[in-house]
Amino acid sequence: MRVLGVSCGLSSEYEDNEIPSFDAHDAAAALVEDSRVLAAIEEERLSRVKHSNFFPARAVDFCLRETGMAPEDLDAVAVSFSEVWADDFARRTYLADPASAAPTGRSLVADLFRRHTGLEVEERIRFASHHVAHAWSAFYPSPFTESLVVALDGVGEDGAGGFASGIVALGKGGCLDIHRTYPVEASLGLFYQRMIEVVGFGVFEEYKVMALASHGRPEAYRELISSMVELLPEGGLRLAAAPTRLARLEETGVLERARRRGAPIEPWHADFAAALQETLETAALHVLGFHRERTGCPNLCVAGGVGLNAVLNGRILGTGWFDAVLFFPAAHDAGTAVGAAWSVVAASRGRPAGTHLGSIAWGSPTPGDEDLGRTLERWAPFVMESRLEGDLDRVAELLAQGQLLGRVQGRSEFGPRALGNRSVLADPRSAALRDRVNRDVKGRESFRPLAPVVLLERAKDYFELPGSATSYAHMNVVVRVRPDRRAELAGVTHVDGTARLQTVAREDDADLWGLICSFGERTGTPVLLNTSLNRAGEPIVDSVEDALAFLLHTGLDGLVIGDWLVAKRPGLDFGAAVRSFRIDLAPHKKLVRRAGSLDPSGRPLRYGVESTARRFFDRVRIEVSRDAFEILLATGGGATLGDLLDRHAPLASSRSSLVAELVGLWRDRAIVLTPAAPAARPARVGL
Repeated sequence: MRVLGVSCGLSSEYEDNEIPSFDAHDAAAALVEDSRVLAAIEEERLSRVKHSNFFPARAVDFCLRETGMAPEDLDAVAVSFSEVWADDFARRTYLADPASAAPTGRSLVADLFRRHTGLEVEERIRFASHHVAHAWSAFYPSPFTESLVVALDGVGEDGAGGFASGIVALGKGGCLDIHRTYPVEASLGLFYQRMIEVVGFGVFEEYKVMALASHGRPEAYRELISSMVELLPEGGLRLAAAPTRLARLEETGVLERARRRGAPIEPWHADFAAALQETLETAALHVLGFHRERTGCPNLCVAGGVGLNAVLNGRILGTGWFDAVLFFPAAHDAGTAVGAAWSVVAASRGRPAGTHLGSIAWGSPTPGDEDLGRTLERWAPFVMESRLEGDLDRVAELLAQGQLLGRVQGRSEFGPRALGNRSVLADPRSAALRDRVNRDVKGRESFRPLAPVVLLERAKDYFELPGSATSYAHMNVVVRVRPDRRAELAGVTHVDGTARLQTVAREDDADLWGLICSFGERTGTPVLLNTSLNRAGEPIVDSVEDALAFLLHTGLDGLVIGDWLVAKRPGLDFGAAVRSFRIDLAPHKKLVRRAGSLDPSGRPLRYGVESTARRFFDRVRIEVSRDAFEILLATGGGATLGDLLDRHAPLASSRSSLVAELVGLWRDRAIVLTPAAPAARPARVGL
């Protein structure tokens, strides 16, 4: 059975109706055939708009192209929200002609598919409520015949016209029996999200506070924060209402000292984060403990946004309550695209026994060698390349010498973690390299840890592994680094002696496994540092062009793309190199010219570039000079930057500063520069 699943909001990115933040984020599409995921990708990887909450037209198109499926090959199209909610959205969002019937949720979904993908799907649409889709994403691919299934997040529609913050169910065979639905008033996800504002973080930054917590002392704020979460009988929760929370924060003087975004981190911020993380863990374990005892089920499946808290996941394993636990790697809302599809398969055909999740590299493939060679040829003004001929030892030697290398191999992974196919790799023994990655490559906070990837067969030599995880391959559990190995793994051991672990087996990724083996032979340490190939606030790199732009604008030393080793050209002159490239506004960007308007810092803005995608958490506006504005106004006809400079640029004396400004806009992803034609190759320089 072939089912296309989508996670999305019910608006396209260019429509005027605003999507409330609680309705949708992390749009994605997945195409499954029974128990196999044939293709799955998040819309943000293709649109480059992080956490996109619009209809995933690009992701749907990708799934069909990647699998070669024709529309008539699909048995069903599954969406990760209920029909009741979709009907309500249609009524409250779209103003219908009084003489005609208001659109239904089904017709609204069908219309989005028709307009943006050309697919006629109305009769094949199936609905799965939000938390049910989360639950199926974890239970369906598990190896369990029977399992406790927990899906907790911030908020999602409950399938009956209201909203909830999670469910606990018992999965048996091809069925889910929901034992409890947790209301929004008991939302651990929203509680955590609101409380982190005290230390200067916001929506989608929970993982930063999880890392910061390890630097703090929970006892400093334990009484204050734990008083806001009441543990009720039978696994119940009662959270203090927002006015009560604010009053308590004000009474204790915390609110007055709240950190402004971007301000320095102080010790008390880490203490507050530590108490908040501890309270989350206590409440979540209260829920799990009751339902484990009630059902007697020794297996557990976890999904939902709270399931991305890797420290909590480590605590769950540490309780010893469960014989086996599966944490779905894409526990955020994008994962509901897969879950919705599997819910339809389960309803029609049940669920096979002995399912194994395995690799989640379901996204965009790296081009074949010939196509990749042509792409690198076009980028020759910026980069130099050499063939590896399968020589992993050469890459391992560069890593052992302290180089920071991006790895772009095979299909991109689905979900928020890069597991080697779109990763930055480095020597895990050096704390200085960790700091360099955070500062010069990722552009993020210095307190953030980086993860180790280790050979599966050597994991127990370096890490303390609770025996209950079905797999450590997906970097979603924090474990303790063995005390005698912490100095050896200085670059990936967090301040509290832990690490967010990833193991790799030879049968899952022979090249990455071989690279780690080769590094281990040189250094005695069969471990690498692994972090995602993206800068702070940006989606993970997907295409080769994304990766090349990343290389050019960060402190990365090189890229391993397919069988090619790529580096920046020595003495690179951006001003000369960019002249032969086409220049366009990035997707979802528009030019603005507004007398008297202000930028986000309150300064007058006359010319700028801003987002057309109404991201509810961030509306980016970048000020530009009038000269840059005139250049960008003339883009779109296939002209190169050199052509536009010749037609529109001011005096030659100021041309260099204009080019520098445009290169800066490229670095900040406001514009896109792409090769206009195969370039004349500069002299080859050895790598």
